[in-house]
Amino acid sequence: MSGIDILLNSLIVVTALAGAITDVARRKIYDWITYPALGLGFGLQFLGYGWGSIFEMGLISALLGAAFCTLVFGVFCWWGRGFGGGDVKLMAALGALAGFLPALTIAMCVTLVGGIMAIARIAFFGDRGEGFRRLVQRRKNRKGEPITVPYGIAIALGAVWAVLIRFQLTP
Repeated sequence: MSGIDILLNSLIVVTALAGAITDVARRKIYDWITYPALGLGFGLQFLGYGWGSIFEMGLISALLGAAFCTLVFGVFCWWGRGFGGGDVKLMAALGALAGFLPALTIAMCVTLVGGIMAIARIAFFGDRGEGFRRLVQRRKNRKGEPITVPYGIAIALGAVWAVLIRFQLTP
């Protein structure tokens, strides 16, 4: 691993953790976290690797990584299924920092962690006897607001997991 790889992966972890902290504390992932990370991803990918390609690091890979994450997570935001705009922008920033192929790993890890968190939330906070219906319907608390889990946590855990995989520290 080169110095630029270590820097990019460190920025992935720092950006994801910052997003998770603000999501837990304020229920919002701020633009001052996502936009600079997105710009750094494009800039560092270009400075470190040049134009690159789909399968090699570089600006093209960073653009495709950001576009992939925006498209995949943006669809769920548009449908109103558990993602907010901040989650989408955070994933886009991570995709730009990682590049296209590593962004696929990040998206997979984030999705797995998010699924586990959703099942745990249903198991601990759902009503008894409702079965599968709890998985597909939005639940509400006593005030009538949806019961949600800050998805920034899943993004941070999934991003850290993906970085550990990239450095071959975990399967």
